[in-house]
Amino acid sequence: MLAVATNVAGDQLLVRPMGVVGLALATSLAGAVNVTVLAAGLRAELLPSKDEMHKLALTLLGSGTLLVVAAGALRALDGRPAWLRLAVTVTVGVAWYALFSRVSGLHRLLLGRHEAPPE
Repeated sequence: MLAVATNVAGDQLLVRPMGVVGLALATSLAGAVNVTVLAAGLRAELLPSKDEMHKLALTLLGSGTLLVVAAGALRALDGRPAWLRLAVTVTVGVAWYALFSRVSGLHRLLLGRHEAPPE
């Protein structure tokens, strides 16, 4: 319920000044609240490993920077046709996340191809 309340409140606060970017941001924040609440509830039963925490941190960082990059692309295309804004924003977003994943090593972590940490 807390995540739903966060989403509704975020929609009310962010959609009018930010448009669809505000809607996406509110939904992302609600998802983060939901993950936090669920993790807190499961922490005693399912403590995540350092590897899982590393994956989560990189995923959150990548998602956050993706939001900034996509919002910048969308804002740069103000006044353009909606189809063009959508196509360019999605393309830029996918390219950014792929680049982030490759540079940060997230793709190896998600595929289970990471090297063992040095002892």
